[in-house]
Amino acid sequence: MQALQIQTSPRKPVLNALAMYMAAKIKAGLEPKLVVICTHNSRRSHLSQFWLAVAGAQFSVNLTAYSGGTEVTACHPNTLAALQRAGANITQHTPAPNPRHTVAFSAEGAIEVWSKVYADAANPTGGFAALFICAEADAACPFVAGAEARFSLQYLDPKYADGTPNEPAAYDLASQTIAGEMAWVLAMVNKYKMA
Repeated sequence: MQALQIQTSPRKPVLNALAMYMAAKIKAGLEPKLVVICTHNSRRSHLSQFWLAVAGAQFSVNLTAYSGGTEVTACHPNTLAALQRAGANITQHTPAPNPRHTVAFSAEGAIEVWSKVYADAANPTGGFAALFICAEADAACPFVAGAEARFSLQYLDPKYADGTPNEPAAYDLASQTIAGEMAWVLAMVNKYKMA
């Protein structure tokens, strides 16, 4: 998503508030921590976690992105395929039904991916922002223990295309949309932290 589209997007206020939150943490000498929450922690939450990490590296912003769901399933193979098409190097470490993967975006940058609840021990217990990327999880979690901020930034679930000829295109569009918005957010973080 290009910057011009974000400038005119109805989503801009939420994206901007997220950038301001992160910049305020950095100005206070703290690392921004974000837990991306969706229902199944299988598609959009992993895409968002990955692209937040990539954008942080791209814009030299030290942050940590986590993900979780209201239920545990598995990272969907179509999500991993979309990340591979975007250039990620993926290594599986544990077997199904809920395998763990390392998803690398550079020689130094990678995230660990597996489905878990948002309150999993691998995620922070305080001092983080909860980023809801689906309406169902947003409605199911009126309160997230330890979250100091909450943002609702919903994305269309690409699972609508599962099993159809449009499957790769739907996942790539979701990945590209999230990537563009996270890059814009991190560019704004750099602007705001200097103000």
